[in-house]
Amino acid sequence: MLKVLLNQTHRDGVLNKPRKFMKTLMQSFLALFLTTSLLAAEKPAPPPAPPAEIVFRELRYDAKVSEDKARFTVDITAESTGKGEAVVTLFEGELALLPPKLPDGLHFERDGNVYRLFITCAGKHQFKFDVVAKITRAEPWNQAAFKGPLAAIASVNAQASGADVDLQLLTGTVIESVQTNNLARVRGFLGAESQLSLRWQSRAAACDPPAISRTLLSASVLVSP
Repeated sequence: MLKVLLNQTHRDGVLNKPRKFMKTLMQSFLALFLTTSLLAAEKPAPPPAPPAEIVFRELRYDAKVSEDKARFTVDITAESTGKGEAVVTLFEGELALLPPKLPDGLHFERDGNVYRLFITCAGKHQFKFDVVAKITRAEPWNQAAFKGPLAAIASVNAQASGADVDLQLLTGTVIESVQTNNLARVRGFLGAESQLSLRWQSRAAACDPPAISRTLLSASVLVSP
């Protein structure tokens, strides 16, 4: 009888081992799952994407000025980074921006004397357009000035035609100023102030004597005796 009970106990132990192993395995998987879930819940959220911005790599002004007009051809290389629409102030001053042909995803908006550039797609963009600046007169000089964007490289190449014209770049650094064949030229680079200011005059006209107009007045005087 004792031998039968021992045999029965041995068989029960052998049969119960797989059940205990499966139970232990399930408990281990459950603990691992809970630990992984807790770690995932505690993991910090990724930082938000940086805001979209516009960087001007190169900016070139080619100006032609005369007694009644100051026109600038502006050639821009800009790069937009980040997601979403980027906007930046392009010009400030009294000037008119002529209708440009811009790449897809770029457009201008005007608010008073401020022009803004909008770019909706990231990447490098190159575009060109013309502006006409208002001429202010401070005898004997004509002057045109406005503020553009800050660029890594901002160059100016200006010219004025006429006999004995004096053309000056008032901002930035002048690297060349010449007069040849009734044409004055000045080249230079703008600095961190990003202000473009030119003035010019015809020295021949400045040396001419002012015109004097005389008005002859006649009067009759009646004298009573």
